[in-house]
Amino acid sequence: MTSRELKFHHAAWAYAIYGVSYLGGAVYLAAVGVTPRALASRDWVWFGLGGIILILFPWLLWRGYTWFARVLVFLMAYRAWEVLKIALAPGIKDVALPGGGSIPMAYGALAFFLLTVGAAAMVARAAWDL
Repeated sequence: MTSRELKFHHAAWAYAIYGVSYLGGAVYLAAVGVTPRALASRDWVWFGLGGIILILFPWLLWRGYTWFARVLVFLMAYRAWEVLKIALAPGIKDVALPGGGSIPMAYGALAFFLLTVGAAAMVARAAWDL
């Protein structure tokens, strides 16, 4: 396996971890009522689409599609920017945690921002063979 192939495999794993975390977080936020619109019956289609993306995108990265990885880096950078805006000016104060307690929305959004930046860096590393 070449160094470039290994980078794409790392990028695929990084995106898979990011995707599972992101989709899980989105479903959890919808379940606790932070995003009540997501609980509408047909809006669950978005979660299904997220599941398809969660399978398709790592597969495309694993296969080493450079053009796809480069586009994905920019999409992830945009996502990171949007999540950072939530971290800097959260719409709600706290989010309930499973099992009790809560976490400030800003901290949760900051964690997702860092996760997104880390995964995007791994994808960029593969896309431009850094």
